[in-house]
Amino acid sequence: MSDESRVRQRKGVEEISPKAGTTGSSSKNPQTPWQSRLRKRPPTCWEQFGKYFWWLLYLGILIFIIGIVFVLRMDSPIKPRTLQLPTPRPLTGALEPNNVLQKAKRLFEGEIIGPESLVLLEGKIYTGTYDGKIVRLENDNKLTVIAKLGEEPCGTPEHEHTCGRPLGLRVSEHGTLYVIDAYLGVYEVNVTGL
Repeated sequence: MSDESRVRQRKGVEEISPKAGTTGSSSKNPQTPWQSRLRKRPPTCWEQFGKYFWWLLYLGILIFIIGIVFVLRMDSPIKPRTLQLPTPRPLTGALEPNNVLQKAKRLFEGEIIGPESLVLLEGKIYTGTYDGKIVRLENDNKLTVIAKLGEEPCGTPEHEHTCGRPLGLRVSEHGTLYVIDAYLGVYEVNVTGL
């Protein structure tokens, strides 16, 4: 008895002789009995896709070429024209490069944070800060807080909605200051009595 038949007998597969006619094998495709009982596994998705890959590739390239031809032959409602800009003026006079701003000095460094709008009234500058204060700047580098719009605690971005954020200042005809706040609305501040 061969090794193969012993293995089959251990696994419970009987050896059937081809003469008995029970194997169903033909002379063209001889199979052993245990091979005829095996089920053929269905092809995987990738195996099925592999059969049609080249056809899909050719079809995709063909659709792409037809699309390009269609787009290129299509009439567009936009008729582009070229634009020629005039040559720029020479940088002379007020436009001449200079270093005037390099000679500027910083004022109130670390004292005023986030000023948005500046207003000049009676020789003094007014501005709002990021923590809801309206301040006055004077010629002798004096800084005075003239109004506080919101409620404490202030000074951090998470409290901005309660402290206020003055974004715009304008002078009225009566000499008062209109303050537009991002969170709290519009205020009128009297600066003449201070």
